[in-house]
Amino acid sequence: MDRTRAGLWLLVSALSAVLRPGVASAWPHDGSPVARGLIYRQVAGRIEVPGSGPSDQVVHVLYVDTWDDEVSFVATRPGDRNQTISEFAARYGVEAAINSNYFDVDRASCGLAMGEGEVWTDAYHHLPWGRCSDSVGFDPGNEPVFFDSWDRLAGPVPDLVETVVTGMPTLVSDGVVAEASVFASSDVPRNLLERNPRTALCEHDDGRTVVLVVVEGRAPHQGREGMTGLTLARFLRHVVGCRRAVALDGGGSSALFLRGQPGAPGEAPGIVSRIAARDERRLCCHLGVRVGPDRPLWAAELVERSPAPAVFAGATFDLWVRYRNTGRHAWEPGGRWPVVLVTDGPEAHLSLLYLEGEWLSPVSPALIEETTAPGEVGLFVFRAVAPAEPGVYPLVVSPVAEGARRLDAQAVRWELVVQDPSNPVCVAP
Repeated sequence: MDRTRAGLWLLVSALSAVLRPGVASAWPHDGSPVARGLIYRQVAGRIEVPGSGPSDQVVHVLYVDTWDDEVSFVATRPGDRNQTISEFAARYGVEAAINSNYFDVDRASCGLAMGEGEVWTDAYHHLPWGRCSDSVGFDPGNEPVFFDSWDRLAGPVPDLVETVVTGMPTLVSDGVVAEASVFASSDVPRNLLERNPRTALCEHDDGRTVVLVVVEGRAPHQGREGMTGLTLARFLRHVVGCRRAVALDGGGSSALFLRGQPGAPGEAPGIVSRIAARDERRLCCHLGVRVGPDRPLWAAELVERSPAPAVFAGATFDLWVRYRNTGRHAWEPGGRWPVVLVTDGPEAHLSLLYLEGEWLSPVSPALIEETTAPGEVGLFVFRAVAPAEPGVYPLVVSPVAEGARRLDAQAVRWELVVQDPSNPVCVAP
């Protein structure tokens, strides 16, 4: 890690953490809140999609706040196949749901599927007409993981992932829309070249939001033309703001369920999109969003810490603290959500303890030593320097995720006794 860059970043973000502990209040998406962490928006009428031109569409967009402690994702277990979306929503107690994987007449999954930690052992790759291997997994911390599952139809899945859905193809990758040639390939269904109802899942540019999208179709006389695969990819990137996106099963399977919402005309309560198959189709697989009190995403329990040392002025010394990860999200020493210690107290006071080249910044002494999964104990170790003036100096630290979210954790306070080398007993402990 570049310490200069990291130090500046952590300094700013650690200060902001004091002002907004937990989930940040600002969540920049237009629409109607339908549950905690869920915002629903319908885009209807003449829509201009860059590169594809105008068309008459009805599109349902659900923004899911992955930072919210009460939000979690769930997918169908293999024993619960052959359900409608309404049945899945009732059985799994979700606030929102969409259809996910393609499937065959026996409701076996095309591509890797995993529900609540249980992998579908009878999943298949449906060649020659398609390559069901564009997977999205979620770990208990709501982290979306996009990966190619072609060589792991029955696993293994990425570390900590418990929920997986699979579609085809990848529509947007690192902010780049898929080439037109992708949709003409024999690796994807031919109906992607035609206007049809569509279902997709994407990660938003904000790095915080997962978006579930359902496009109505097969009713152009009613203003519901549907989209080709390429138009859907362009819509997701340029209108919704997706940086990564995957197409899921479309056509008569496409549907969006929102608990407590009236159904679209002719649909059951909660089915907000009009289904091209007219009735809810029995599917293999679904993806749902649960909302309710649960173990927090980011939490820590103090296990032990080093004693407060008595040191001479100007000397360096080591401190350490161990926390147990009691949240749902793994702690990492780098990557997207680095977990660090930050300090509390006046900056002028803290700068007296800051050891340049050892601390990340004057207000952040250490990163977590190694990846710490939920339930495991993680270690923070750092070196500090005793101020030049004898006295008692308090130091208070607590863990922060990504430099902007304090963990629900007990802070650690040391009373550091700094003695004069010429009179080591002048300061009472």
